Amino acid sequence: MAQKKEIGTDRTLHWNGVTNFTVDSDEVTRHIPLLKRMIKLYGYGSALSYEEKFSAGLVGIALALEKYDPEKDVKFSYWISYQIDCAIRTESRRAANQRKKHALPDPDETFDPIDEKSWSDRDRVDELEEQRRLTQLALEVIETLPARDRAIVKKMYVEGKTQCEIAAEEGVAQSWVSRVAKSALGKVRREMIRRMEREK
Repeated sequence: MAQKKEIGTDRTLHWNGVTNFTVDSDEVTRHIPLLKRMIKLYGYGSALSYEEKFSAGLVGIALALEKYDPEKDVKFSYWISYQIDCAIRTESRRAANQRKKHALPDPDETFDPIDEKSWSDRDRVDELEEQRRLTQLALEVIETLPARDRAIVKKMYVEGKTQCEIAAEEGVAQSWVSRVAKSALGKVRREMIRRMEREK
């Protein structure tokens, strides 16, 4: 079985300001068996190599030693296990996110057949014409609504007012405005579909 390579012992531990401990300091090396057991037990996924997990765990040990407060009612064994676990998991998440950012996208997944860059000028003109036609049709249909519904829809979609503003103006609850708007838009949608089908 291949021997797992470990990091060198001549390095100072640097992470979140931890610089008081080196890899070979007695306080750190005393807890290395615990670190190895935790890596073996939990695995911590494949985002990091064994050496990277080991390095992150050493930082966890140093953090535990630096930040441990005997005044707080926490056993040191729990505290150091927690810090080792947190350090390795944090580093694993960072590595996994880094890989996602740098992963090259699959060309088949990123191809968009209606990407605007691939549109011809004629396609753009047709799209604008269609938008104008639908807008005009929507305005025509809105004019056929009952006065109350028409006023609410125009305030929301022509004047750009919020439901809360309309409710304050009308002296009604915002929930009432929401119900009226939803009902009115349903009528507009159904009538637009009916008219478009008639045109075909």
